[in-house]
Order: sequence, then structure tokens, then C-alpha cells
Amino acid sequence: MREYEPGDRMKPPGGALRLIKPGILCLMILVFFAAFLSPIDYSGSDSQGTLLTAQALVKTGTLKLDPYFECTSVPSPKVLVEFSGKYRLIRGHCYYSFPVGSALASVPFVWLANLAGEDMVDAEADARLQNLISATLVAFTALLAFILSRCFAGETASLVLATAFVCGSPLISTMGTALWSSDFATVFVLLCLVLIARHVRRGSSLKPWLLGVLLAFAVLCRPTAGVFALVVLGLIFFRSARDGGRVLVSMGLAIVPFVVYSLLEFGRFLPDYYSPLKRLPQPTLMLVGLAGIVIIAVGGYRVVRRTSATMSRTRRLAERGAVVLLLVTVGLMVILVAGHDTLARRLLPLPLSLTISAVNGSLVSPSRGLLVFCPFFVVAGAVLALQYRAVRRDPLLRLAVAWFGLHCAGVARPLRWHGGHCYGPRVFTEAFPAVMILTLIAWEHLAERKTRRRRVALFAFLLASIVSIFMHTYQGLFNVWTLRWNSRPDIDVYQEDLFKWRYAQFLASRLRVERRLVDHRTAGLSTFPLGREVSMADGITAYFHDWSVQSAKSWGPSRRTLAKKSAVWFIPGRGVREVKGYSAITLQLVTGADSPLRVFVRVNGEDVELLTIDRRSAAWYTVGFPSILLKPNVPNEISFEVFPSDIPGSGILPNIRLWLKIGA
Repeated sequence: MREYEPGDRMKPPGGALRLIKPGILCLMILVFFAAFLSPIDYSGSDSQGTLLTAQALVKTGTLKLDPYFECTSVPSPKVLVEFSGKYRLIRGHCYYSFPVGSALASVPFVWLANLAGEDMVDAEADARLQNLISATLVAFTALLAFILSRCFAGETASLVLATAFVCGSPLISTMGTALWSSDFATVFVLLCLVLIARHVRRGSSLKPWLLGVLLAFAVLCRPTAGVFALVVLGLIFFRSARDGGRVLVSMGLAIVPFVVYSLLEFGRFLPDYYSPLKRLPQPTLMLVGLAGIVIIAVGGYRVVRRTSATMSRTRRLAERGAVVLLLVTVGLMVILVAGHDTLARRLLPLPLSLTISAVNGSLVSPSRGLLVFCPFFVVAGAVLALQYRAVRRDPLLRLAVAWFGLHCAGVARPLRWHGGHCYGPRVFTEAFPAVMILTLIAWEHLAERKTRRRRVALFAFLLASIVSIFMHTYQGLFNVWTLRWNSRPDIDVYQEDLFKWRYAQFLASRLRVERRLVDHRTAGLSTFPLGREVSMADGITAYFHDWSVQSAKSWGPSRRTLAKKSAVWFIPGRGVREVKGYSAITLQLVTGADSPLRVFVRVNGEDVELLTIDRRSAAWYTVGFPSILLKPNVPNEISFEVFPSDIPGSGILPNIRLWLKIGA
């Protein structure tokens, strides 16, 4: 097996070398402030509770959160547990539901914040500290990405690659928006990879004791990092049983205290969140088990082939046995993928189609797909496929491929594969270093060739990297509509939108988000017959966008505008275009401001009237427009834009009250 020399192939010429170290420093500062100043804030999601748990450790030395609920608006832990998945009751005490590794790693930050007078009970203080820690971790990740790249490429190339890896990936769009459990896990994973890459590429000491501790902390921060730990242990044992034993012992010594604490505190070896059987879908467990059979069979064959050179008969039997096991495994996988056999249905209580859809969505869906959000990985994959014979024996390639494949299987949980309210492929954050390794190997082999194909590949990689940086650093950190996209409407309910390109999250804008919401709200509307009063009840004949709930007035039920621009959506029946002359809209309007208002009335985006409404009168207004503006049997919009948008000195949003009738 060929070992590679240190990454010194693409050294910058002459004076450019002096600019590299300031360059990585500038990159760290840039990504820190990009994450720190980002208006996108997910700190109220799963991460809320991490710093409160760290504060409990600092002040009480325990994970129990019971004392803090007396300081909140929640009357009791039972109410909190009933309405929130962030906390749960165990043995009569309340605990944070998510991994505690990030809370342990955050203890120094919380201790300093407490000294400065900050209290993590305060949601704003919690959000501020989350923002500071996450921005710091993003900056440190940029440094680690550069160090890792130096094992494969020269300094200039490493700076370019580190920029693409951090600014064009979930390392900034996820890690920079909240203190997710994957933030610290990704840092520990990158530290492990730096040790392994230096050992494989440069022949430096592996430092197995340190590697084991880092692996343990990665798993404590994010249980899915256990896949990475297993693959690393397999690689180390394959290369050196002695080093593998040291890594395993070190990892065990780091985890045993946590297991003992869990037994004493919770009455179980590990908290529920760390249980692999509860975190992975059964189809995934079956596929992982079958893959394990293949690995054992092939590994056994390799061992026999190496150690039994004079035992030809034994070698032939081992080879045939491995082939038989491989064929049986492939056959079972085909049965599982087909999903039609009785055995498959017995083995898989959940429809396999859901798991396949989850894998497909996590890789290529327009709103969560890793390959969509990181197109430079597509270029790297193509290069590796073309250079397969040259790279197939690379141990780091095997590590990355096995890790990435098992992680894909691990996150393919039906109904939860998309990661909830987030941006892009959040569930791949802690596994993204596998993508980095594969990309670095591809870059390394491109650097060895001076051909036209190399120039085309480098140009495609740089172009794809620019697209990735735009999608993650700009759209993911500074486009607030990518945040609102998750809830308008709730993506946890309407997961089918994750596969629709017209609703792609990275293209989110006010118009696209509002259109998506309207599409869903108008999907169940009944056809509206012209000449009748529009029902003020939602979901019957009209959808009121940015209006209040209906209220009773002397002239009938009405609604109040909640924004500068509000709209009514309805579906006219057939025959609209045959109506002669003008269709009349009768409005009952009452101002809610202290001065006269002007209201722009539009039909399907076309201006039809500018109304001036007296501030105290409740008068009838009739607006006419050509019937050609209405479109039969599809949703139509009548919008009302109030001007001015605010009243100087009052701070009150001006509004109108509406009673509506549409007639021919």
C-alpha cells in the first residue's frame, strides 16, 4: 500500500509564501464575524438548555435543572415536559433531553459568563453566549480545516480549500447559527482527523491515548459520531493492533465515568439519546449488520491470504466462503431494497420506501440535499471515480467512504431525516469532514497531473465552491427568509416541500416564502361563486393572508390587517371571463390609526384603485375592475397595501377592517 509524502506539491511562489499565515488568520477573523453578526438565530431550538445545564454543573455540580424552573414562567417541570421535548422527567427530576457533551465543553464559557453577571436562565443571555461560542468554534474549525488540508496540499491550495470547506458548507451555516450538539462534535472529529492524517501521510506519531479521548468526547457531544469512532478503530486496528488497543482503552477510560454517573443518576448505562437502537431505524440497523458481514468475510479472507501462503487449500476455502457470504449479503440487500418479499416485510416494520426516501432527501433534495448545497463535492466525487484505480488503496479514502456511507444510513430516519427547523444539510455537519477528506484526496491527485482534464476539473471545483459559499455564508447566515421558510408553513408537517425545487430553501425570498404559504392555504379552498359574500371563516371559500381572526361588527363579521400588505385569496368558478363590464367589490373599511390612510387595491398584482379612507368614518367603498383580471379555477389574489406603513410618534401600525363581497 502506497503511503503519500507530506503535502508540499503546490507551494506558492516566492513572496506569496509570506502571505499565507496572515491569510488563515484573516479567514478565521472573517468567519468569526460572519457567524457572530448573522441575524439568523436558531438558539431557541434544540440547543436551548445546553448552557443552562452547564450552569447547573458550575453552580450545583449536577445535571439536575429543578432549581431553575422556579425562575421561569413555567409553573412546574411536568408542564414543561408535557409541551417541550427539550426536557424530561427522570426519577422525579428534570434533565436536558439532548446530549450533555456540549454542556460539559461549555462549562468554562458559562463560568466566565457567570463571573460577568450573565445568567443562563435569561433567554437573551443564553442566546448571546450561544452566538459567541458558536462563532468561536467556526473560527477554530477554519484553522483545523487548513491544518488538515496541509497534509494533502501546499499552503496556498490549503487556504483555498479551507475557505471552501468552511464558508461553503454546514460548518458555517449550521455551526454559526446556534450551539448545536454537532458544533463541539465537529471540532473533536476534526482534531481526530488531523492526528490520523498526519500519521498516515507524514508518518508522525498517532498519539493513540489522545485520539481515544477525543473520540470519546465526540461521541458524548453527538452520538452519531459513534459511527466515526467505529470506523477509526477499524482503521487503526488494521494498521496496528497495539495502537488500536491503546485507542480503545483510552476511549473506554474517558467514557466509563460518564457511564457510572448515568447508572447512579438515571438508573441506566446511558441516557436515552445515546441509545443506538432508539436512534437508528430498523432498516438501517439491518443494512449496517449486513455490511458488517461483508467486512468480516472480506477481512477474514485477507487475513487467511496473508498468513497462510503455504496453505493453498485453506486459502481456497476461505476465498470461496467469503464469496458465498458476499453473494448472500448482496441477495439480502436486494430483497430489502425491493421491499416486496415476505422476509423483507417481516424484517422491516417500517416501510423501506421511507428509509430510501430519507437517504434520497438527505443527499439530493433541493432543501436538505448535501450534494445540492455542496456542489464542489460532486466535482470531487467525479474525480475520484475517474481515478479509482490510483486511490482505491488509500486508507483515508476507505475511512471516509465507510464513515460517510454509514452516516447516511444512520441519519435516514423516516419523518426526522431532515433535521427539523434548520438550514440545509444540518444532519451532515459532524460528518462533513468525511467530505473534506474525499475532496482533499481528489485535489491531491489532480495536483500530480498537468493535463487539460486537470484544468477543467480545477475550474469546475472553484466555480462550484463559489456557489457553495454563496449558499451557506450569504443565504445561510444573512437571508432571514431562509429562517422563516421553516415555519411558513411548518416544514415538519409539510415535508413533501423538501423535494420541490420551486420551494428550494436556498432560494428563499419574501415572495417565494409567501407564495409557498399561500399555495398550501389555498389548496383546500372551495370554488367561490361570484355575487356572494366572501366567508370570513378560514379554509372555506377564501384564505385571508396577514389578517386577524374574524370579529363581529354592526355591519357583519370583519377582519383587521396585521401587516402593511394583506391579501385575500379565493378561487372563482367558471364563466368569469364571460362577465361583461366590470365586477364590483364592496368593502366596509374602518381605520385603526390616528390619521387618514391610503390603501392601494390590487387584483392579481394589477393596480385597480387607490382609496383614501377617513380616519373616523365607517363608509362603503366600491372598487371596479375588468373581469379579465380574474382567472377561473385557480387561486386569485386581492391585496390591500396600507400607506404610510407607520404613524410618526405613535408606533401603531395603521390598519383597516374588511367586510368583502365580490360580484359581477
